Parts: sequence; structure tokens; C-alpha cells
Amino acid sequence: MGCNFPNCPRTTIYEASERDFKVVMVEDAVSGVYGKGIDEIKNIGVKVCATNEFMQVLGNMPPKG
Repeated sequence: MGCNFPNCPRTTIYEASERDFKVVMVEDAVSGVYGKGIDEIKNIGVKVCATNEFMQVLGNMPPKG
């Protein structure tokens, strides 16, 4: 996946989206993020959130089993 948004993460996000995966980008866990890029990926249906929001959602998920 990588860590520098304009390169690897952006490409991975697009590739996953093209394959109908639900994609979440944890904005503060990726470097090189810029406003236009965030708008761009939101326009293809990517959920963008912060680490604390993502962790809260994970903590509220029911256990599988």
C-alpha cells in the first residue's frame, strides 16, 4: 500500500475501488495528503476518516463467530 499518498496509497485506493471493494483511508496515517486528493477519492466513494474515528468504529463491531 505504501505511505506517501500521491504514489502508492492513491494507486491502491483506485485499484481497490475499481474492484468494488469498500475503501477507507485513515487520513492521519498517510503522508503527503492534500485537499484536492482527498476530494478526488471521496468522489469515487472512499470513506476518509481519522485514526480515532476508525478505531471507534472497529471497537463497536460485533464479534464474529
